[in-house]
Amino acid sequence: PSSSDLALIEILRGKNEIPVSGDLYASANKGVQTYTDKDTELKVGDITKYILRAKDTNGNKSGNSETVIVTIPAASTQIVPETQNQQIQKPLTAEEKALVNDEIALIEKSIKTMDKVLGLYNMQIKKLNINKTRNKTKITQIKSVMRRIEKNKAKQVLKLNELKAKLEIK
Repeated sequence: PSSSDLALIEILRGKNEIPVSGDLYASANKGVQTYTDKDTELKVGDITKYILRAKDTNGNKSGNSETVIVTIPAASTQIVPETQNQQIQKPLTAEEKALVNDEIALIEKSIKTMDKVLGLYNMQIKKLNINKTRNKTKITQIKSVMRRIEKNKAKQVLKLNELKAKLEIK
């Protein structure tokens, strides 16, 4: 959609272990600058993930935004984006540290899995290179998937470093 025919912003959401789905969670009309989640069951330590996409007056949708991760901090009932949490730099409670450590473990496991998948794809490409001309399309497709995995892995490594830095706040 172009900015001239923007109708609304669609909001997709995931909570804690549930990933962001393609299903519409809420929407914000054109011109709205802030959004408040109406979920009354959010509690301290909940991790909520949001993705935004634009929808125009003809129903066309843009691609998805980057995922924004939000947590409910212990000292507040307000949702604070991760980037703002880093600026506050207050010590984490034992419960928050446990949650961060759990998330670190999940991300590390995810990174190891991505490394294994990339290794398998590399082996597949080596096999396909034996008859490179005949397998050119397959090789191109596999390399495309590998680039997406590597991009996702890089994001996970950044997130992992952010979480580890969060644990170092005194």
